[in-house]
Amino acid sequence: MSTFYQQHPRAIIGGLIGLLLGISILIFGIWQSLFLILLIIIGVGLGIYWPNLRNLITQRRN
Repeated sequence: MSTFYQQHPRAIIGGLIGLLLGISILIFGIWQSLFLILLIIIGVGLGIYWPNLRNLITQRRN
């Protein structure tokens, strides 16, 4: 199993994401699941760009 994971990590991750998406659609419904995905994407984006935004805000104050 570990060699399969080493050879195909994206397929495993994609399968797990699909499983989580399917479960969330069954539990919450399509619109709430899409809203949840949107909030996750926004959160990840803010997490990635937060240091840059923080530096930009700090530079404008000075």
